[in-house]
Amino acid sequence: MLPQLIWGCFIFGLASILLCVTFIPNPSHGYIRMRQSYNSFKLYIFGPSFTYLSSPGLRTPISFSPSTNCTKWLQQTIHTIIYPFGVQPFTTGALELAACIAREEALGTRARIKHIQVAFPSSGAPRDDLTPLLNIMDVLPNLETVSWSSWNRPVMDDLTHWAQIHKPTVITQIVDQEIRPLRKCPSSLRVSASYDTNHDELSVVDQVYDIVTACPKVKSLSLSITQGGCSIGSNPWSFNFHGYDTFHALEHLELSGYNWDDTTRNEEGSTAAWKNHMDWSKLRTLNIDLPPNSFLNAFKGEDILQSLDSLTLRPKWGFWGDETTLYNFDDEAHQLRANYTSFITSLRPLGELSVSGMGEHLDIISILERHGATLRKLSIHEFEGGCFNRTRPSLVHQLDRIHEHAPDLHTLELDFLRDRSDWPNPTMELARFEALRELHMHFDLEDRGQQVRNTKCEAREAGYEDPRECPLVAALAEPRLTLTNAKDMLLNLGRVGSKVNSLTVTTGDYGRREGGGLRFPDDSVPMPRKVVCWCNGEGECREENGVYCEGWDDDKSRLYHRDIPLDDTTA
Repeated sequence: MLPQLIWGCFIFGLASILLCVTFIPNPSHGYIRMRQSYNSFKLYIFGPSFTYLSSPGLRTPISFSPSTNCTKWLQQTIHTIIYPFGVQPFTTGALELAACIAREEALGTRARIKHIQVAFPSSGAPRDDLTPLLNIMDVLPNLETVSWSSWNRPVMDDLTHWAQIHKPTVITQIVDQEIRPLRKCPSSLRVSASYDTNHDELSVVDQVYDIVTACPKVKSLSLSITQGGCSIGSNPWSFNFHGYDTFHALEHLELSGYNWDDTTRNEEGSTAAWKNHMDWSKLRTLNIDLPPNSFLNAFKGEDILQSLDSLTLRPKWGFWGDETTLYNFDDEAHQLRANYTSFITSLRPLGELSVSGMGEHLDIISILERHGATLRKLSIHEFEGGCFNRTRPSLVHQLDRIHEHAPDLHTLELDFLRDRSDWPNPTMELARFEALRELHMHFDLEDRGQQVRNTKCEAREAGYEDPRECPLVAALAEPRLTLTNAKDMLLNLGRVGSKVNSLTVTTGDYGRREGGGLRFPDDSVPMPRKVVCWCNGEGECREENGVYCEGWDDDKSRLYHRDIPLDDTTA
């Protein structure tokens, strides 16, 4: 009989860190010593940075980001949620979370949620409005606790006062900062470490290494390493492999910011050390930011990653927290892209493949000839503003070839072109994908071929006396995205025989990390937008009253509910 699973999240110091683990009791690994300290740390891998502390005894908290699919999120068994209290509300997912919980189909979820844990930004003063959080608390009938770290205690005074009046049975609390010994081996670790060079202590990655090598039951590791301060320190960004230590049973691996070319901690090099100290034959999911040639060469071929089913290659994070696209186009960059293609095509047939941030597309046909017959999920995406003065590439002209090689796709994410004569009808080739159920379409926000005078520049602090002095900005692409035409896209797909029941449409780089998006609020509106449409039953995507839509703007922090039409001035 399997031992009872124990869920928990811990924070341990020595740098800024969050550790979420799933425990399987194991008496043979009785004690892993942790030095005690507390700093701010990160929560989201693909979102803004937050500080977060977990109360002992609570279940694993469930996060929500701006890109989270609400319908899928509600299908989880949720007891504890993370509320992202940020510097800018439209980048945290707080508004989307409040709207998701308010849905009619969230009735059961609302009854199950008992705990809210408030995550604060790791940098910058929190300026969010409390209203979304209070709205969430108000609709949760069985809410027991709202917790936060003392780092931002003054921000929560108003919440405590509100709870005393409106939710007197709810306990609002500061989480205990004392670090307790880790007495049971985890089976799953999710660690996001943000180095703060003001604290000269043992490296977080060394602690993670100790846990993984000491606990043979660890099957899932997610490690993100980012710079947490304004100065660059000497903290290590890779493991110090030694002796006969082994990563025994990893099946899921997600790494961000890891230095694969580091030779300071291992003479053989970080990539070779990983290869020699881990049994890669059991790995099923690999999710990493664009690795160097050393990694591609070391892990190429069928013999090493024998069980791999899902591969994600994505952009690295820049110093300021934005994604760094591979925007070079010299011979070296072209060769690196060719090496990525060669690496992917050398693997055993995959079920899921996601590639983004390459600057230009890899050889998609070669990749599909290798993996298309088994692919269930395919995502190929580039950022609109990822490469300066270059148009984002699109694979729309390859839809026939994609269908030819990957006819059984369940989920598809691609960049599409706007066509005045055809909008809002999506390319009809999509209806040929009989197994397709989820579709994500990216459209450009700007028309780089046209420029307009930014008359709003007079409102800036610097000011312009003459509107003619205002700078030129790219014109907005036409037609604009609205709830109405996004709904029409899904209806049109249903009416021509497609079985797609979930459609996400974005204009611009919606939800992209700070520093990477197009336009700033005072440049011009609208900002990037996302609209999600869905239907709940077979055939309902053909009927007007069977389709529901929600939309978000990056700039206005507004949520447009359900079937409310938007005018064409807003996206």
